[in-house]
Amino acid sequence: MTTDPVITFFTALFFEPEAIFEAATLLQPEDLLEDEHRHAYAAMLELAQGGKPIDVIHVCDKLVQRRGYSDIRAAELLERLMDGQPAVYNIRHYVALVRKQARKRRLLRMAETVLARTESGVDVDEVLLELQDEVFALQSACPESGPVAARDFVPAFLKQAATEREHSGELAGISTGVPVLDDMTTGIRRGEFWVAGALPGRGKSAWGLQVAVGAASCGLPVLVFSLEMTADELSRRILASQFGMWSMRTLRDVSKVTWGQILDKAADVATLPLYIDPSADLTASELSARGRSAVRERGVKLIVVDYLQLLRGPEREIRERVGNAANMLRQLAKDTQVPVLALSQLRRPANLNDAPSMLHLKESGDIEAHAHTVLLLYQPLDEDAQPTGEDEIIIGKQRSGPLGTVPVVFDTLTLLFKPRSFATERDAAPRSWTDERA
Repeated sequence: MTTDPVITFFTALFFEPEAIFEAATLLQPEDLLEDEHRHAYAAMLELAQGGKPIDVIHVCDKLVQRRGYSDIRAAELLERLMDGQPAVYNIRHYVALVRKQARKRRLLRMAETVLARTESGVDVDEVLLELQDEVFALQSACPESGPVAARDFVPAFLKQAATEREHSGELAGISTGVPVLDDMTTGIRRGEFWVAGALPGRGKSAWGLQVAVGAASCGLPVLVFSLEMTADELSRRILASQFGMWSMRTLRDVSKVTWGQILDKAADVATLPLYIDPSADLTASELSARGRSAVRERGVKLIVVDYLQLLRGPEREIRERVGNAANMLRQLAKDTQVPVLALSQLRRPANLNDAPSMLHLKESGDIEAHAHTVLLLYQPLDEDAQPTGEDEIIIGKQRSGPLGTVPVVFDTLTLLFKPRSFATERDAAPRSWTDERA
């Protein structure tokens, strides 16, 4: 009798053939190293799918018919596969052992690939980014995947929900910075992919930074990928929002007293768990790798991307590139369970004062398909091309809530979106609610 985990796995299957259905959800033939073991396991899976018994005779016949084995070779193989000595007939236990061996082999192959690419002259940073993605995928591989009972997933959800409430007050997710919008969306939840679109120069970067700084001010580590602005520009914007003066652009006009106040406020901002990556030439895969790394190493709880159309990619068509980037960001949010807020440009309407719609998402309809929630920032202008102050945040898509319009005003001093009552003593326009679902 042998204690080889692979042989023991097959022996357990022959003694308890009904366990093949559980094994099939956890282990694939390619997880096995030896070709003969792959062939035997594939034969067993095929028999199970066809409703036929999994025994020595049927597996032997399948190997002869499909793999060209001779009767003697098939019989000898099956004799070896039944030479295991399972301590208990718990198929999950043996599957976990086999998968552990498969992961070890995969890790060794990764090491060989890294060595070969490094020696061939490939840029070290590029190799590290590729390695991060592969290591994360290897760490995420879970032998316990498959159906989960309600008695397991409901308590887990309640535990996580309690944690979210502790960090975000009454919200289920991270605040958007606009109370009425929070009421309609319950915040940006774990694992969700949000998109906020606007015409160029209509506040999309300002709103993304508003959400980021607001979350960081609550103690949540936030990572901002700024593909358009430098860290210096973002610093000025953040201090403008905190200090309430957009004249941060002309610091030489600031009095000594005010300058001292700015330094005090800057000291407070410097303590925020806010991380900025101002790299201007990232691919979607590079951004994803850096995001995963920040989640693991810095405990990041929110990722903001400014903005989608600036991400590079191998695709020749921009529509395909943006769509693939959106899909990759959605997968990043799902895998890490950290929400991702991506900003996007909108296509210019025929009349610049027309309210935007989902049709105006620039370059790719796939953005809408991948997003959990899509917000459209609307700033109408008067006849002199000046803001009217009757701005809106339109919820164009929300998988788990109502669509509608939130009246706001963009404060040009602080670069913050605020409730409409901020700019007028009149009652804010009523919210528009619908029962429509995306």
